[in-house]
Amino acid sequence: MLDRSKKVSGPSPLPPSGDPSLLSAHQQLELFKTKRLSPLDVLKAQIARIERYEPAINACTFRHFDAALAAAKRSEARYRSGDARPLEGITVAIKDEYDRAGWTVTAGSKVREHHTSEANHPVVDKLIEAGAVLHVQTTAPEYYLVAVTWSELWGVTRNPWNPDCTPGGSSGGSAAALGAGMATLAIGSDMGGSIRIPCALNGLYGSNPPYGRIASPDPSALVPHASPGPLARLSRPDPVAERHVRPGAGLPCRSAPEARTAA
Repeated sequence: MLDRSKKVSGPSPLPPSGDPSLLSAHQQLELFKTKRLSPLDVLKAQIARIERYEPAINACTFRHFDAALAAAKRSEARYRSGDARPLEGITVAIKDEYDRAGWTVTAGSKVREHHTSEANHPVVDKLIEAGAVLHVQTTAPEYYLVAVTWSELWGVTRNPWNPDCTPGGSSGGSAAALGAGMATLAIGSDMGGSIRIPCALNGLYGSNPPYGRIASPDPSALVPHASPGPLARLSRPDPVAERHVRPGAGLPCRSAPEARTAA
């Protein structure tokens, strides 16, 4: 496992295991820029971890490896050409709540088992615009209503540090995938602790941003203490992710006008 007390420097930027999956977003970005690591190498290593640890952890609903590999190749080309975007090549696990056109988003419910998204959620749009690679969707309890992650549709999601324990909820799949090195960052949502509880139980850092900071057309966006938010293994990448999913001009966001202006 990555020694978090040491900076990435010297001839080998990788953790002692040689696995780049556990490097933070900040570390990966620095290594991508200096051509010492490739987004494709990170994605392939994380796919290997997903195939190794799933379904024991059961953190993922749908996998989008072919599309992600193509996106990682495009990111690699952007680094070569000097045209990299702020999150170029960083993998992000997406909670089973956020739409991307053509994805199946179930909200952990059999009622939505075959629901196909018609358009992107604003958070997904912002991540794609920033160059993120979206390779997996992650489990959540039915309609995000409890602080553990299980459902009749997807079964029980387990904590990667101790499979006998829960990763918390409702963003437990995102936290478990991130903690297991299946992604570099993750997106969840929080109203009553749905990011904060999983982060606490999986040794991660997360943010429940201020009201209106991040765009969301969902009805829950009317609740002042509810928001999409990022999860990360180190504290430094959190503001990196959050900065690039804030609303921009003309982006639909159900929030107080003063909050939109401040964002």
